[in-house]
Amino acid sequence: GITMKTKVKHYNFISKISTIFLKQYDFDKAINKSLKFLSKKTNADRAYIFMFRKNGRYMDNTHEYCKKGVSSQLEKLQNIETNNIKWWINELREKGSIHISDISKLPKSANAERISLEEQNIKSVICFPFYHNREMIGFVGLDNIYEVSAWRDENIEYLNIATNIISKAIEKENTNKQISRMNS
Repeated sequence: GITMKTKVKHYNFISKISTIFLKQYDFDKAINKSLKFLSKKTNADRAYIFMFRKNGRYMDNTHEYCKKGVSSQLEKLQNIETNNIKWWINELREKGSIHISDISKLPKSANAERISLEEQNIKSVICFPFYHNREMIGFVGLDNIYEVSAWRDENIEYLNIATNIISKAIEKENTNKQISRMNS
């Protein structure tokens, strides 16, 4: 089972990432701070969020944190047709995550995804989707740029926890926007 030391580390992680959202009134700043914290905690080179729109037909990279020396993909990764990355979307939907230690070992059915990831110099990637009313509305991901690396169980757990917290924050933000639109 899980050791007490691991439990304490997880509770500390939950506490720190939750506190970011409680302390920070600016939603985008809170997301960016949490991605930075997640990246540092997992030793990932890049942490990011993609959101789907138009019934999942398109997706946009909405938030990103890059370690020093890692080039931002935020502006490039907008208005992506999900029809072009069917393997990726199916993996998220059916398996509940994408966990690839070595991009070069992606199956043939993921050729478009492999090419896109290689263009971004990504060696390893892991992503978890998040939902609203049982509909997948986006995903949180981590990339390693400099080396192929198997994602440690602890890092997978941190990403899973962060995805849950971030998705709740996004849900709350969307609810607040709807309320303010109704009141204006």
